[in-house]
Amino acid sequence: MSDPDVDAPPAKRNYKILFVKACSYFTTGVALLFVAVQLYDWLGPVSLPDCDASGVQSTVRDIFKEKAKLEIADMAAFTSASRPAGGLTCAADLTFTDKRRGHLSYSVFLKDSKVMVVTENLKEL
Repeated sequence: MSDPDVDAPPAKRNYKILFVKACSYFTTGVALLFVAVQLYDWLGPVSLPDCDASGVQSTVRDIFKEKAKLEIADMAAFTSASRPAGGLTCAADLTFTDKRRGHLSYSVFLKDSKVMVVTENLKEL
């Protein structure tokens, strides 16, 4: 009686199936990495923007448009006066659409991972 394994030919490897499996594992890994990076960007830590950041400027413009019914034509000469814990005290020169000018003091801080802007003092120039 002969051993069936001794006389059997070696098993053939199907390299096409192995290649397809390897590609699917690679694609799945890259997709999971991409999703993880996107989630980190959406849910990750928020940093405090500078005084002259476009989002801060847009918020200041919106505040004046809604509260004071004034349109800001230009914002310039941004300065960072101080950096108290968790916030930033800023100042900027404003030019309104009616050609009046002013010097605005405002604060930028984080609250519940959202950037908040509070206008404090406007002096006419």
